[in-house]
Amino acid sequence: MPAKKRLPLVRTTLALAAAALAIFVVPTIWGKPWSINHFYLRTLAQFLLQSPMICSSLHLLDFRKDQLDDYSLAQRVRLRARVAKDIDTLHRYDRGSLGPADQLSYDVMDWFLKDLQSNEGEISGGVYAFDQLNGLHVALPNFLTTQHAIKSKSDAEAYLARVAASGVAFDQVIAVARDDAARGIVPPRFILRKVRADAAAFAELAAEKNVVTIHLIEKVAALSLSDAEKATLGNAARARVEDTLRPAYRRFIALIDELEKNATDDAGVWKLPDGERRYQAALHSGTASELTAAQVHEMGLAQVDRLENEVRLILAARGVNATDVGPPLRALAKDPQFLYPATAEGKKQMIAGYQAIIDDIEHKTDALFHDKPRVGVKVEAVPDYRAKTAPRGQYSPPPLDNSKPGTFFANIADIGSMPKFAMRTLAYHEAIPGHHFQIVIARQQKELPMFRQLIPFNAYVEGWALYAEQLAAENGFEADPLDRLGFLQAQLLRAARLVVDTGLHWKRWSREQAIDYMSRHTAEPDVDAVIETERYSVWPGQACGYMVGMLKILELRERARAKLGPKFDLRLFHDTVLEAGALPMPLLERVVDAWVARSVGDR
Repeated sequence: MPAKKRLPLVRTTLALAAAALAIFVVPTIWGKPWSINHFYLRTLAQFLLQSPMICSSLHLLDFRKDQLDDYSLAQRVRLRARVAKDIDTLHRYDRGSLGPADQLSYDVMDWFLKDLQSNEGEISGGVYAFDQLNGLHVALPNFLTTQHAIKSKSDAEAYLARVAASGVAFDQVIAVARDDAARGIVPPRFILRKVRADAAAFAELAAEKNVVTIHLIEKVAALSLSDAEKATLGNAARARVEDTLRPAYRRFIALIDELEKNATDDAGVWKLPDGERRYQAALHSGTASELTAAQVHEMGLAQVDRLENEVRLILAARGVNATDVGPPLRALAKDPQFLYPATAEGKKQMIAGYQAIIDDIEHKTDALFHDKPRVGVKVEAVPDYRAKTAPRGQYSPPPLDNSKPGTFFANIADIGSMPKFAMRTLAYHEAIPGHHFQIVIARQQKELPMFRQLIPFNAYVEGWALYAEQLAAENGFEADPLDRLGFLQAQLLRAARLVVDTGLHWKRWSREQAIDYMSRHTAEPDVDAVIETERYSVWPGQACGYMVGMLKILELRERARAKLGPKFDLRLFHDTVLEAGALPMPLLERVVDAWVARSVGDR
């Protein structure tokens, strides 16, 4: 065909292709995508793209690595509107026409979006614009020094751009906090004072002593750059800390002083507008269940009683008779024979001790799991600037590309509060076979929609980690009686959380009542009892997920064992629980019951 005659055909073909592309692309981006899987992908992409900091943490869609998240009031409104629109779009799909696996994905997304909506679109689950745990004053330096990768000059320049953007970010948080205050939402006075002290300590550091500056200089030193380029980047870091970051912290401190004038020491969210509904929504989110505050409170009392009885038996074998188990447990934990020396060398020994525990159990999990992570865990110390308010241990997963291992951050600031016999349980919870196994195994299930590889449900995530402690104890990894005591006191803490969280937010306990309960019924040192209580006051419902989630997993395991008898395979049970990704408890129950039904049918 001559070229002139082919030209109209080519134009027609291109026009049809463009039209077809538009028919596919327009609804995928703006309307109802043709495929529900494309809707899932779009929803996940939207959530990721609204947070360049999460993208950097995951090493995914990280093309805005020079930007911080948008903390503004306008962004809060946009997120809530997006959640409402996504729920509407999801419900326009015919769930009944989907297969069982796709119906499960539909229900997971439905639960997630509705939960966000009931908590007013707060992805973090936090009640306040800032708090001592997750406020920007701790989140920003933590992100810059642990999540923002510096492997090139452009990475270093992006880091500097993020420091330069900190002023705007703090001003956005300040505006949100003032808007909240106008509606009667102000953190408790004791929280404001804790945040102020931490922010002031950071703001008072000169640039050359600031962790943000030091981190950049250390990372740049390892790059293949000229001395002049390294000096320029270091000087820029000092300048940005002095002219932007420290003044931003000072404005933040001024806000706290302003808010404190109208703050009270009431610890529970019952004091807030619509407080009862807020707490039930937070409890629903934290436990990923339909449990009421009354049910959670009674569950906690029963579990505390059960665990204390076993603790008393172990203490009695050591010649200690106790009504309240807290004081003798703390006394035992202070025995020098169970502690590392409170020196720099002792802290190094504790880090090495944690690593040895993790490396040891990693080689002993074949009998318990078929599917295992393809990346390991490294132990590091919690940075000094956040050690005062950080928990004893915290896990940070590897990026999606597994370019570095998962990290277990151990809080070694107060080395005298962590006896050696409690270390195994903490390592099993945070690392192997706890958070590390749960998070990484989910990410390895490439047949799942990507959102299910990444989505967190608190009761599942923390329930699995608490179950991991139980699993280790059941399989002889804590054979020493004192290691058993370490396991029991960790379980007891999680049981007490059910009582204290509901006590604060439902029964209207004071901060002091909650601290007293923690002191009498757990091994937490006085300072940790305060930290725990103040954590619950700003993060309602979250701490309840541990025990609620573990008890549900144990219930499902024993139900499966009873129905399958000798055919029950613990490794297959773990595969079933972990390979589905994080799930709300009712959906996990459905998955396990379906596996049992299939297994019964295979007899």
